[in-house]
Amino acid sequence: TIPVETPTPELMEEAAPTPAPQAQEDAAEVLDSPTPEVTYTPTPAPSVRVEPTLKIPSSSYTKEVKGHWAEQSVIELSEKGFISGYKDGTIKLNKLITREEFIKLLLTAAGYEPSNEKKSSFTDNNKISKWALGYIIKASELGIINGYKNNTIRPSEYVTRAEMAIMVIRAFGYEKSGNISLKFKDAKKVPSWAAGYIKKAYELNIIQGYKDAEIKPNAYLSRAEAFAVIERCMDISE
Repeated sequence: TIPVETPTPELMEEAAPTPAPQAQEDAAEVLDSPTPEVTYTPTPAPSVRVEPTLKIPSSSYTKEVKGHWAEQSVIELSEKGFISGYKDGTIKLNKLITREEFIKLLLTAAGYEPSNEKKSSFTDNNKISKWALGYIIKASELGIINGYKNNTIRPSEYVTRAEMAIMVIRAFGYEKSGNISLKFKDAKKVPSWAAGYIKKAYELNIIQGYKDAEIKPNAYLSRAEAFAVIERCMDISE
């Protein structure tokens, strides 16, 4: 269950907001570094067994979800116990998802247990929420995340679509694509460190792009988009 926090764009139905210029310059997340990438062996995620019944356990946000383009994904993840609503009974699909929220959801859905370590190696460790710490440490241990150049993880900042592609491909045990040719109108905006991962996510139909034929790699990820991406990854792994 993801705790409350977060603001968001839309996957296919609505355009995602473009991050501020400084955010784009700094968003060299998981891979943007001149040094070689961290080499690791992807760990296949264990299969997640679920009942076929697709019913939201709590009816508190049923009306909010009804008819939304991500409705099926919300139902799937709610039924599996991976997401729940806020204290006010809403699910807030259009809010942006933070890095620590996404990392916890991703690792939980991929079948990983959080680390029992009490402190991460990131310099902003004290900014990581207690409920997310074990998952962030585990993600770092597995090479799913590497942090930024200054060894921060920025847990409360939002996740870009480029960062998301890297994390989901690694978490579910896939290799990035060797063919980084992208046909999106904004392909030139795709960071070089994310191109192979975005291409693989597209090949697997984990991401689909927007109606305007753009992929918007530097736009922030909404909760609805995050739920859809995770649900698609789980369907593929099963």
